[in-house]
Amino acid sequence: MNIIMVTDMEGVAGIVDFPNWCTPGGMYYDKGKRLLTEEVNAAVRGFMDAGAQNIYVLDGHGPGGIDIEVLDPRAYYIRGSVYYSLQFMQKDWKIDVFCHVGQHAKSRTEYSHLAHTQGTSYFEETVNGVPIGEFGEFAFYCAKLGIPPIFGSGEEAFCKEALELAPHMETVAVKKGLTPGRGDECTASEYAARNVTALHVQPQKAREMIYEGAKKAATRYLEDPTQFTLPFSDLKPPFVKTVKYRKDQQREDLIKVANSVEEIYTKRFIY
Repeated sequence: MNIIMVTDMEGVAGIVDFPNWCTPGGMYYDKGKRLLTEEVNAAVRGFMDAGAQNIYVLDGHGPGGIDIEVLDPRAYYIRGSVYYSLQFMQKDWKIDVFCHVGQHAKSRTEYSHLAHTQGTSYFEETVNGVPIGEFGEFAFYCAKLGIPPIFGSGEEAFCKEALELAPHMETVAVKKGLTPGRGDECTASEYAARNVTALHVQPQKAREMIYEGAKKAATRYLEDPTQFTLPFSDLKPPFVKTVKYRKDQQREDLIKVANSVEEIYTKRFIY
């Protein structure tokens, strides 16, 4: 079993806010990278102990979130275009499944911690009318390649979002956002500062939970791959992607129509 693991920072236990923990130059940015990498390592251990063969870690945080020197040496590190990476790996190594570690929920999610979609300037992104976040983008792309999600860890609101798209995958919530409401009234900067209150699992405990969840997901897949379903199987071309921006951005809505997933998302998936 070959796995591609997409990572982000905002859904990691102990990551508190954007400026101090998720941004280069922030007081705790290096510590945040270590916290994420240790959660990734816990997932790697779980997958490997269950019988996975290769794990490719795609660093999906905008400015980067993985400390490659701390990364489990059994994992491969990827940075760059998701489209070209997946095309290459499908040809030479074949990716069987994907997972997310450190993921946050989509913009406008209630009781989320650091929720956003591609930055806080996005108000909402939809494909054929279905609101999606960063997990949904990748799941949509992978579904058209026949690659199902089997595991996801991050904040509780993300786990609920993921299970709505792929109800049979394993999820592990390592923190819970405590801010009610959707924040539709906020500017981009106001929204970035809005959803910062959360209840966190202690990081060592979070890693133990992630290890067990990843091990269970891989074990289930190896026992019966058909139990993991592909999201968006009912969406047919033409695909219509719409992005609405927050009120202070003074930008017209982005509308893109295409007959293939590649046309919709190739340019987006370059970190």
